[in-house]
Amino acid sequence: MFSADPDSLLGRIYNFLGQNLHLDKIFTDLGFDPNHFTWDAVAHRLVEIAIANINTANILALVGAAFYVATLMMRTIVPLRVIGIISITFFIDILALSSFTPDQRDPPPPNALLGEEGSALGARGFVDGLAEAVHDAEEIPQG
Repeated sequence: MFSADPDSLLGRIYNFLGQNLHLDKIFTDLGFDPNHFTWDAVAHRLVEIAIANINTANILALVGAAFYVATLMMRTIVPLRVIGIISITFFIDILALSSFTPDQRDPPPPNALLGEEGSALGARGFVDGLAEAVHDAEEIPQG
């Protein structure tokens, strides 16, 4: 069984951190100038990182997550279900966008989303099947 003296273990951790972590090295890795460090530079760097990561899928994820959190605050079931359906549609849109992104490193083979019977299992097949089910439900006579 492993047994270690806590003092020597902490001493080894402090020695490692002292040798390998220098503030100027950390600032340089984060893209800051260690000689002219200001909070304004930190704010600008955070804005640059946020803007660099904005794309349609991330925006849809953020909106869907906001609606999902809003469902946790509902007191009655009808608004809860409506807001839940709205959040799910945003998440389905993310799925649809993820299958059509042009910058994929290794795109799936053309028949990767086809099942054994040839039915599409991807987001496009789901949406087509949902539209067909709604169309069939409209044809049922109401009595």
